Amino acid sequence: MAAFLKKDSPEGVEVQRLYMSRDVTMAENAERATLAKGVKGLLFVGRGHDETHVGVPPDKPHSRPIMAKVLHDKYGDRVFQAA
Repeated sequence: MAAFLKKDSPEGVEVQRLYMSRDVTMAENAERATLAKGVKGLLFVGRGHDETHVGVPPDKPHSRPIMAKVLHDKYGDRVFQAA
């Protein structure tokens, strides 16, 4: 969050809400374009959106949803990282 925004200000709360929901929205869009249609797809995403197993025990839960994890939780091994 920007250093000049107070976390409890209306603007700071909105930035935090957007930050927490961004990857869920990305996952919904990816799902709608590929998985829900039953087609294969290859998504090129940034490093902060590609973890499929972050927060799985014994790891601590991540502080926000991650797009690939959201999809992996729903679709299992149909969603994976390609190296």
